Amino acid sequence: GYQLIDRASSVIVNAREVDMPVADRNKILAEAKTIRALAYLRLVTIYDNILLDTTPTTPESSVGPVEYKPATKEQIHNLIAADLDFAIAHLDYIVPDELIGKGFARHLRAESAMWMEDYATAAEHYDSIITSGIYKLMPIDQVFGNMPNYPERNHDETLFAWQFDELLGHPYYDELPGGSGSPLGSAFQSRFYEIVLPDG
Repeated sequence: GYQLIDRASSVIVNAREVDMPVADRNKILAEAKTIRALAYLRLVTIYDNILLDTTPTTPESSVGPVEYKPATKEQIHNLIAADLDFAIAHLDYIVPDELIGKGFARHLRAESAMWMEDYATAAEHYDSIITSGIYKLMPIDQVFGNMPNYPERNHDETLFAWQFDELLGHPYYDELPGGSGSPLGSAFQSRFYEIVLPDG
C-alpha cells in the first residue's frame, strides 16, 4: 500500500512540472489521486493507525531520520476526500477498460464517507453512480465464473477491474505478460483447487 502511495504521490508532484495540455495533466493527476486514495482507504480500514505521507521518495529524502507518527482517521479521510473530489471533477464515467473512471472514484468517495459516518455524502455519490445510466446489475452467471471460461470482467456492473490475464501470468512471480493473480482474492475465497500435491 505504501509503495502505491509513494508512486502515486511521485506522479502527482512531478506531473505539475511536465509541459502538457491542462486537461491531460488533470486526468493523469485524477487517476494518480484515485490510486493514492484507494491505497490509503485500504490501509486505514485494515490497520487503523497508519502514517500519512504524501512526499514522494527521492535520493535526498530517502536518508535521514523519519518520524513514525500515526495520523488521525480524520486526517487520512480528509486527504482521501480531497484526492477523490479532484478526481471526480476531472474524470469521465465512460473510459477504456484499463483506465480509472468517475464511477470508481465516486464509489471510493462514498466508501470513505461511510467509514466516517457521513451517510449523506455517501448517498450523494452512490446516487450519482446509480443515476448515471452507465451501470446496471448483471445476471449472476455473467459476474462470477470459474476457469477456464471466465466471464467478461469489464461488463455493465464493473466500476473498475484490475487488468491482468491469469492464464498468461506465472503463478509465483510477474515475469510474463499479464502478471500473476492478485493475492486480494484470498481475502474472499480459498482456492484449494489450485493446490498441486506431490506424488505419494
